[in-house]
Formats: sequence, structure tokens, C-alpha cells
Amino acid sequence: MTSALGSTSFRSTDWLSRGRRINQFWLLVIVVVIVFVLCSVLVQGFFSMSNLQNALVGQIPLAILGLAIAITIIGGAVDFSVLVVAVCSAQVVMSLAANEVPLAVALLGGLGFAVLIGVLNGVIVAFVDLPSLVVTIGMSLLVMGVARLTFFGEASQVLPAQAGGIRQALGGSLLGVPAALVVLVIVAVALQLVLSRSVPGRFLYAKGDNAEAARLSGIAIRVITVGAFIASAGLAFVAGLVMAAQGGALASSQGTSAMLYDIITVAVIGGVSLAGGRGGVAGVLVGALLVALLLNALTLLDFSENQKVLVKGVVLLTALAMDAVLHPRSLEDLKPGDL
Repeated sequence: MTSALGSTSFRSTDWLSRGRRINQFWLLVIVVVIVFVLCSVLVQGFFSMSNLQNALVGQIPLAILGLAIAITIIGGAVDFSVLVVAVCSAQVVMSLAANEVPLAVALLGGLGFAVLIGVLNGVIVAFVDLPSLVVTIGMSLLVMGVARLTFFGEASQVLPAQAGGIRQALGGSLLGVPAALVVLVIVAVALQLVLSRSVPGRFLYAKGDNAEAARLSGIAIRVITVGAFIASAGLAFVAGLVMAAQGGALASSQGTSAMLYDIITVAVIGGVSLAGGRGGVAGVLVGALLVALLLNALTLLDFSENQKVLVKGVVLLTALAMDAVLHPRSLEDLKPGDL
């Protein structure tokens, strides 16, 4: 009898959790529609194909990085090094290509660099048991410092002619569709399949929801943590290549820019709970769409950088408050000393 009641209670809680996720997603969709309509009516030049295409395609790296950081947040951690990894791994490719290294080898070198950072982050967090926030911030500073002292320098570097294939493949279009958008779709579909249809994906959610319970059930939570950071770094590498292809150059300042806060906003506003165990690909993509529309509208309205930062702060705090309301922390989850 107790088992039956427990099973019924679990199913009820599961359906309630799913209902909240669905409600949060559709609430976000409604917000995006409202913002789009208001901006189209009130912001001059917003509702034009050229502006919308530039605004949305230009923010595809932001969407990919939002997916990258979401992987670790779902698993109960956070990777604040995604932007630095994106910029520096792409810079590795550019530097190798500029020195006559075959492009395929240069790409493997950049990917290897990104994976190495992901492994280091994951191992330190999982096996040394240090907070992921501190570890990844420290790793960002270390990687950027080494990069600036070696191959990066202080100035921006133009995508070399030897790496022209990157710009052609990622900066152009396929049958009229921006290549970067095709990359985003491939990344999103692949990640969705991993998170929803694979054993590692289910383990990631379980670990993020309750790491101790996941461990007791036999899940290798340390391996899952390392894998999450590697996957995050891999997506960051893809985002870095898209950034290089779209801009034709990368500057060292991009690795430590305020774009990191936009990435966090995309994930959180997309329904990825900072408490772990919640979130999905669709929500992050809609969150990226909302942020892209807002950033474009603010630019057209001639908002200063300080004013943009203020608006971003309000949006992020609103997303956090919404997550707290839709997914309140129960008293049963509190640890001794929390009250």
C-alpha cells in the first residue's frame, strides 16, 4: 500500500512539474510575441526583413552559448568560461591556419583546446569538489591571460585567408538560408535528442535535481559532471567559429565582454533553473530570441551602454523571480542550517 501511494505521489509530482515547465515555456512565447508586436509598432525601422535578419542571425552565437551554459546548469553546476573558450578556441584555429597548418588540422587543434578546458573544469569541479562558479571564473582568467601572452595579444586578429573556408561555410548561406542558422538547428536538434532520448541526458537531469539521490541510485555523477563541461566547451567552440565567420575577426576583449551576462540571461529566461535539474533546448532558443529582439530594439532606440545594462539587469532579475515562483524550493530540500 505504501509503495502504491508513493508511486502515485511521484507521478502526481512529475505531472505537476511538467505542467509548470509547459506553462513557463508558453508564457515566454507570449512575452516574445508581445515584445515583437510592441517593437514593430513603436520602434522605427524594427519591422523590416533586413533588420530582423541581421538582428536574429547576428545573435546565433549567443543562442549556441546559451545552450552550452544550459548543459552545465541543468546538471547542477555552471560554466562561466563558455565565452572565453569560444573566443580563444576560435583564435587557436585562426593562428594555426595563419601559420600554414591545414584547416582540418587547425580545426582539430581548436576543438582539442576547447575540450581540454572542459576536461579541466569538469575534473576540478567533480573530483576536487570546488564550486563551479569559482572554478570556471578562475579558468576564464587563466585561459585569457595565457592567450594574450602567447597567440592573442591585445589587438583583434582578422580571419586569415587560409581559414576562408570557415567564413564560406558559416558566414554564407545555403539555398538562401543563413549557414549559421543551419548550424544552430543542427546543434539544437542534436542536444535535444541527447537530453531527452539518451541515458546520459536523463542522468544529467537526475544529477542536477538531486545529486545525492542520483549517486545512491548508482549514477556516476562525477563522470556526468565532466561530460557536461566537455559538451559545454564543445558547443562554445562551435559558437566561436560562428563569431569569427560572421565578424571576420576576433578581439581579445570579446572573451571578457558583457556578453557573458547575456548568455546567462538567455538560459535563465529560457527556463533553465539555476537550482539544476530543469530546462530544455526549446526554452533556451525562445529566450535567445527574446534577448535578440530586445537588444536590437534598444540599439534602434539609441540606448547608451549603461541604459542597456540596466534593462538587461531588470530582465535577468525578472526571469529569476519567475523561476522562483514557478519552481519554489520545498522545505524537504533544505539542508540543516538553511533555516
